[in-house]
Amino acid sequence: MQHLLTVSKKVKYFIYQLSLIFSIMIGGYYFHLTYTTQTDILYFLTFLTLVVIGVLKGRIVSLGINLLIIFFIGSYKFWEAWVLDPQDSLERLTVTFGWLLLFLIGSAVSGMSHQIITFIFKENEKLHQKYNDLVMVDLDTGLDNRKRFELILEKEFKRSARYHYDLNLLLIKTNHFDDFETLYGQKETRHFTLEISKKLNKNTRISDFRFRVQKDIFAILLTNTPREHVDVVIHKLEQQLTSHTLLNSKKEVTTSYSFGVSHYQKEMKGFRDMYENAKQDLETYIY
Repeated sequence: MQHLLTVSKKVKYFIYQLSLIFSIMIGGYYFHLTYTTQTDILYFLTFLTLVVIGVLKGRIVSLGINLLIIFFIGSYKFWEAWVLDPQDSLERLTVTFGWLLLFLIGSAVSGMSHQIITFIFKENEKLHQKYNDLVMVDLDTGLDNRKRFELILEKEFKRSARYHYDLNLLLIKTNHFDDFETLYGQKETRHFTLEISKKLNKNTRISDFRFRVQKDIFAILLTNTPREHVDVVIHKLEQQLTSHTLLNSKKEVTTSYSFGVSHYQKEMKGFRDMYENAKQDLETYIY
């Protein structure tokens, strides 16, 4: 059903666009037939302006401006036709009414185009949001992202509370990440984060979970791991991570990291307490 609605909207959009092009062509042809004075040029430019306003601002704005134009031009032309030169002005009055009718057509058609364009943009935004909600992987590193992190942390937290096994959360922050990106660029930064993910995968167990929770913060959820063993993991990661080889120049640079650890405790009310404790530990880490 949703697919049929999408097709229907696309057909309407196509029809409106054809109508818009057709109305502009009619305006151009009418200008060609009636062009005798500078006023006709002004009418044609006004017509195009109303079409542009309709596409950009919508039917209501375009028609509102249109009504004001019709009122002022119509009032002047009636006065001109009955007071100044009735014989000549009645002929020009017919031409003017033709332009006023085209103004209305252009405003209406362009306004409908604006409406369908706005709908398509909103639908694209909704689809983009749905895509972001469904994606659970960080595209630069291949690690699970923040959404998956919260789901798994909550799941493992409840399991640890039920079965009383050791659970540790390790946060790893790449210090001066923004400075690195400014200095070396986005391509080198993507390579940098990818290398971090490879080292995390290499130096942790298959049963552990690895995440990228922020652009400069990675997380490892260590299951069935006593608290004292986490220090061994930190030491091993610190040795592996501090040296990084640049993609372009193959030059080695030294990077620094901060670590924050939180161990499951039964006093914790929920998984977010565990995450907040790890963040606090991360902020006080001295490197």
